[in-house]
Amino acid sequence: MQDCKPCKTPAAVHFKKDCLSAGESLSEEDSQKYQSIIGALTYAMIGTRHDIAFVLSELSKYVSKPVKNHLIAAKWVLRYLQFSKDYHLEFSRGKATEKLSLNGYCDASWGCQKDGSSVTGFVFKVLTGPVSWCAKKQSKIALSTAEAEYFALSHAVQEAIC
Repeated sequence: MQDCKPCKTPAAVHFKKDCLSAGESLSEEDSQKYQSIIGALTYAMIGTRHDIAFVLSELSKYVSKPVKNHLIAAKWVLRYLQFSKDYHLEFSRGKATEKLSLNGYCDASWGCQKDGSSVTGFVFKVLTGPVSWCAKKQSKIALSTAEAEYFALSHAVQEAIC
């Protein structure tokens, strides 16, 4: 994938959850290749590439039984990393008068999973650089969008305290 055509987004618009689960099964060799790609992307995501967290959480669900569309989507993420390889986290004060600050943002996507569960996402930034982030399925089923937002806020606050 070193000489691949770069793409500007971590996931293609046409890769929806329904089309990801459909498709022909992979050979044992391609299945191992998919698992290896997901493992390498997870390592990169944990260290520095928070921008692939959500798409990687979706692709990781299919590691045990991937299909052709999963491998295509994983290669798309690699193409995105090729595009953004010169991106980096930068911590700078900007103006000399700017104070060191920690800002946190969180959100929830209510009932977006097939089983009706929601997804929590948050990011904490020191000045302009992200230092902690998460995108994961909520463990409880929220009965409303407000409840999903409260679950997300609770998770973010727990992270802020630690």
